[in-house]
Amino acid sequence: MARIPDNVIAEIKSQANIVDIVGQYVQLEKRGKNYLGLCPFHQEKTPSFNVIEDKQFFHCFGCGKGGDVFKFVEEIKNISYVEAISEVANYAHIPFEYAVANNSRTTENSEKKELIEIHEKACEVYAYVLKDLAVGEKALAYLKNRELTEETIETFRVGFSPDDRKFLSTLFLKQGRKKEVLLKTGLFLEGDDGELFDRFSGRIMFPIRNEHGEVVAFSGRKVFTAEEAKINPDIKKTKYMNSPESLIFNKSQLLFNLDLAKNTIRKQGEVFLFEGQMDVIAAYQAGIPNGVASLGTSLTDKQIQQIARVCKSVITVFDGDNAGIKATNRAIDLFEKFPRLTLQIVSLSEGLDPDEYARKYGETSLVQTLKNGRISWFEFRKRFLRIEKNLENHAEQIGYINALLQELAKVSSNLEIDAYLNEITQEFPRFSYKVLLDQLKELQGKRSSVQPPSPQEEAFVEREILPPPVEVPVQKRKTSKIELAEQQLLYRIFYQSANKRFSSYFEGFHFYHEPYETLYVLYQAYDRQVGDFNTANFLSFVRQGNLSNIATEIFSLRFEEEVEEKEILDLIAVVQSSSIQEKKMKLKEEFHQASQAGNHELAKQLFVQLVQLEKSK
Repeated sequence: MARIPDNVIAEIKSQANIVDIVGQYVQLEKRGKNYLGLCPFHQEKTPSFNVIEDKQFFHCFGCGKGGDVFKFVEEIKNISYVEAISEVANYAHIPFEYAVANNSRTTENSEKKELIEIHEKACEVYAYVLKDLAVGEKALAYLKNRELTEETIETFRVGFSPDDRKFLSTLFLKQGRKKEVLLKTGLFLEGDDGELFDRFSGRIMFPIRNEHGEVVAFSGRKVFTAEEAKINPDIKKTKYMNSPESLIFNKSQLLFNLDLAKNTIRKQGEVFLFEGQMDVIAAYQAGIPNGVASLGTSLTDKQIQQIARVCKSVITVFDGDNAGIKATNRAIDLFEKFPRLTLQIVSLSEGLDPDEYARKYGETSLVQTLKNGRISWFEFRKRFLRIEKNLENHAEQIGYINALLQELAKVSSNLEIDAYLNEITQEFPRFSYKVLLDQLKELQGKRSSVQPPSPQEEAFVEREILPPPVEVPVQKRKTSKIELAEQQLLYRIFYQSANKRFSSYFEGFHFYHEPYETLYVLYQAYDRQVGDFNTANFLSFVRQGNLSNIATEIFSLRFEEEVEEKEILDLIAVVQSSSIQEKKMKLKEEFHQASQAGNHELAKQLFVQLVQLEKSK
């Protein structure tokens, strides 16, 4: 594989802001000139992950990881350096034609690219059929009857797959697409005679896009009238059909509309989580652009992780029927493992979904309900747990309150606990606050000892859920006095060219620790080949993982801009004297080990070295 020219790498890097790319994976908050967030590379509760925008690098003070934008993408996606460059180039809309080394991943990337191309083309064809062909008139009339505007239809790239079951397959085969590739898209089925048929024929097509806005799947809706549904009730059973999972589509990892909504979500600090795409579209048209949907499937932890990257507040708006209420109850359990997210619930009246609610009561009423009709997760659980209970009955009342306390035992915030306990005592004044608090503390004590989940609990929580993340203590590397001096000295070399301004002091000088000496040698090579120092470009020059981590630790230091001669002399003196002390300690330890082992010859040699080292002081 040909080496990627430095100017190409520099051009890609100059067009891609590291804050924007890291922000797709980490929820960042601006702190002064820098950005701070929870590290994606280790579990932590207190943010220690820094992104320095003006120098275009990241560094975590918790686990020590650091590097440039390519290093971040390489680490977060577990891909090669060249693939990371390609990803960043794609984000910055810069053509990048350098091939990745010939391996299975290259083939997979090539397949993904072709599958996305086919989906994008299919999306264009469906949109054309809907708006410009006679076969799309019925579907277009249906959408307009559902009060969708042309702007909404275009924004979500809605289309129509005609009844002709060979329409799309014929088009692609004529264009030279291979049959086996078309089958991998999930858009087609194969008949007994080997012919291809369109999977979604006769359906309105809603494209499903990935984080980059690329079409990777579709959700197709049957077009039928209320009268047709009365005649044939079974028609509703397959009202919606989604693409099967493929190389480019994993429904448990995608959220409908996140690519379009994420900027608004970040700006407003909250997201509306709906069940289906029509709910998202109805909310968008009503003036709520920060909505996403879980593609009609059970919510997963991976989908919530995507939400957690862009905001802290989630409002679930599931259907108001029994299925929607149960889905909301399951979602509350899922959100327990994301304590930084605040969860609120909107339950629509009459069992309606948001789309139905907007059409029945108007878009203004929907917006007001979404903004003002929110309740806490605890209030929802209170209502859910009292379903079919007779709270006039003493035994059922106690059982109900015990169930509420079981819920509160999961809460870590004392403020929340106090507020919720007050709610219970107001509704049931016969139970004192103190008694409830004592009972709660007892339950919390039981929860603190880890118990395996019961079969009922396992059935209640979705199987895909991982154990709740806990903060993993990272053993921070202790930095010795000599290392601190070496770091400060390198900082002065990088940013104030100290080795040039005080060149006589650096003649014959070497850093004691190998990583710092290696960085110094690399800096000298960079200076000869590239010239003026640039933090981000130097990180591309370094590349090696551990060195990148150490370099970003140095870049994160802060000193006075002016450097004095005395500072450099003092730092060099510390490195040289400390290195002698460390060598003495090491020799003494080796001498002691050799003596204990009875290796008198080696002990004698080590003793001579110690004496010589003492004389060199």
